[in-house]
Formats: sequence, structure tokens, C-alpha cells
Amino acid sequence: MDIRQLRYFKAIVECGSVSLAARRLFVAQPALSLHVRTLERELSCKLLERHRAGVNPTAAGLALYAEAAAIVERLEAIPVRLAAPRQELPQLLRIGFIPTALFSLLSDLVQCASALSPSLIVDAEEGSSAQLLLSLSQHELDAAFVRVAVVPRGVHILAEREDPYVVAIHSEHPLSRGQRPLELGRLRNQRLIFLGRDQCAICHDHAMAICFSAGLDPSEIRYVPNFASALQHVAAGLGVAIVPASSSLVAPTSVTLRSLAHSDVHSRLQFVRNASKPLPAETDLVAGVERQFSAINRKSVASRRSKNRL
Repeated sequence: MDIRQLRYFKAIVECGSVSLAARRLFVAQPALSLHVRTLERELSCKLLERHRAGVNPTAAGLALYAEAAAIVERLEAIPVRLAAPRQELPQLLRIGFIPTALFSLLSDLVQCASALSPSLIVDAEEGSSAQLLLSLSQHELDAAFVRVAVVPRGVHILAEREDPYVVAIHSEHPLSRGQRPLELGRLRNQRLIFLGRDQCAICHDHAMAICFSAGLDPSEIRYVPNFASALQHVAAGLGVAIVPASSSLVAPTSVTLRSLAHSDVHSRLQFVRNASKPLPAETDLVAGVERQFSAINRKSVASRRSKNRL
């Protein structure tokens, strides 16, 4: 039994006549009759009842017709299925975020990836810069947003933005008033809130450098795990914090952010990947990140101006 015999038998049942099926298939009638006899011999049963007007299928013939019709239909559908556009398989994009970047970038990045390709799915992991770079080197992440002074070997910078430091002060604190950059010397005798060095070494060292450059002795320091926590401590009146300007996007309304006078110490937010593994749709994705960086800069400036007016 082969597909040709099944196709011939299907046509005979549908036409109700061997002669009509022969004309439909452009096959000689004796050849069709021979194929029917061969099927009946192989299956050891009668498939057609012959009468003067044509043929009718037996019970066995009806069962064979149903199977033959299904097989022929599936066979004829193969070229159609192969010609149809292939659906893209989901592709996971594993991206690491330091906490500040997580708050300001995650939502926009997910939308950007979805717009580039519906099959591109972003999976976010939060951690310190050191943790994320380690995961990146071990290929547990595809890319990451980090803050580091020097990017380690094997890591490629895709985009970066300068993120100047500002002072976060409770809005009822006397130092919160004023539009001009704040003189660092006025922070003397204030309790300072820093990130622990194990959380962000570069941010901790930058804050210390800013204090030392102004002749401050940061002896009374409260350490916190991330900038969001630092801002909450400021909101509770527990001290002042030196944070990147982009932190304004997540600062409570009771916190005022003031620029620093005579400070050339800046943080840099970097979007990086493993140097040996390009990202899917990398060019478009990086362009989207750079647009987000520009938007963050505009929003953080507007947010600081708005808070300073309150």
C-alpha cells in the first residue's frame, strides 16, 4: 500500500465511479481497477460494492476512505506549512541592573526589546556592579548596567553616560534651600550616608574623595546597601547623602537634591556585555539604551529643579 493507491481509492469513493475517477485523475480505468484489487488483496477485505451505476464503499471501504482522506490532506498541507512565515522562537535576554538603574531603566528596556522583536524577552537580575560583572564573565548574563572606574578585560562597553553627584537633603533642612550649587564645606558636622564599599566600591570611593576635597572628615557615616535606601534614610531625617543625579527619579518628595559646587568627581553608568558574545539586535538595542540615557538626564534635571522649588 502506498500514497498513490490511497489517493486513487479516495477519488473513486468521491466520484462513485471508477470511470469518473479515471477521468479526474487522468489515469486509465483498468489501472485504477487493478489498484483497488491490490488493496483488497493486501487488506483481505472487500472495499467496494459494484453496481450498474458505479460503486459504493463497504464498511471497510468507508473506514479506509476516512484514513486515506486524512493522510492525503496532511500530505498536501506540507508545502503550505513550509511556505508560511516561521514563527520566531522566544529568545531570553538576561540583563543585570544595579539598583538605581533597575528603577529608571527596566520598564523602558522591556518595551524597547518588545518593539524590536516580540520574541525577545528580558529577564532582569539585580546586584552590585562586582556581582553583575562576575555573572557576565561566567555567561550567566548577556549584558549589564554597572558603575565601575575601569571596565575589566573581556567586557565591552556598549553605551555610557556621565552621572554627576548631588547632595540629598531633607526638604526641611536649612541646607535644602537655595538654587545655587552647594558649597561642600557646609556639609561639615552633618551625618553622612554612604553606600558600603562592598556594594559599590566606586561610589563609596567617590563620596569619600568629595568629602576629602572639601576638607571634610567623614568620621560619622551611616552605611546603606543602595541609593534607594540612602534616600529613604534622608527622608527620615537621619542625615545627608551623596548620590548620583539620576537618583532623583526615585527620591521621595521630602528629599531635595542640590548640585555640588567645585566638584569634578562624576559617576558613570555603563551598559556592557561580554566582549565575545554580541547581543541580539544589538545596534537597535544600544540605540534604545542611549535614548533612555538621554531621557534620564532630562528627567533628573527637571526633577531636581522641581524639588528645589518646593
